[in-house]
Amino acid sequence: MSEKKEEAVVEVDYTKWNIFKKLAEARVRIANSAMKKSGKSQKVGWSYFELQDIIPPMLKVFNEIGLIGIEGHENPVVDPSTGIQVVPEMYTLKIYNTDRMDDKPIVFTKKQAEARTQNQLPIQAVGSESTYMRRYLWMDALEIVENDIIDGTAGLEGTEPVKPTVRMASTPQLKILQKNYPDPTAVFKWAGITKWEELTAELASQIIARKKLGDEWGGNHNA
Repeated sequence: MSEKKEEAVVEVDYTKWNIFKKLAEARVRIANSAMKKSGKSQKVGWSYFELQDIIPPMLKVFNEIGLIGIEGHENPVVDPSTGIQVVPEMYTLKIYNTDRMDDKPIVFTKKQAEARTQNQLPIQAVGSESTYMRRYLWMDALEIVENDIIDGTAGLEGTEPVKPTVRMASTPQLKILQKNYPDPTAVFKWAGITKWEELTAELASQIIARKKLGDEWGGNHNA
């Protein structure tokens, strides 16, 4: 009786792979892994992935194929004349190819959002925010999907969407704009308004900032 020959194991040389192929491989491996959800929502009864569920399998896969993720944040860009943030603070996740460190990283970003709960100490709020932002960045990078919380809880008591508060342009901003633009026709067209009082504080800051950079009317006609 002849014995079956064992098939030779072919080792893959990941050092020759580019960063996009490596990240695609990492996503497939994570999707096929036995990653379990340890988070429990007491209100809706759903389970969800926590950071502790994501990081260990990610580290194992990244180490095997030659990837590394560096987390950080970018400071906001503030209009000094008004104190309004033109660009908000962003949390970042940069994925590097450890076999080709000169290659540009793949970058994922999330706008800063508060995660404060009642009776939390300030340092605890910082920790909560950091954990949430890291979790969402890694879910984006690895294409980890979960149930849609908004659709799944629609209609439940206390889950109605909160209407965002729009901050309108301040009096100092309007004075600067009126002085800079005696004929505001082009600015109004770009901003989609018919009078200065309809301008939001964020757009006002952008127009003021662009004027300082040499923009003749505060916006790009193709924007």
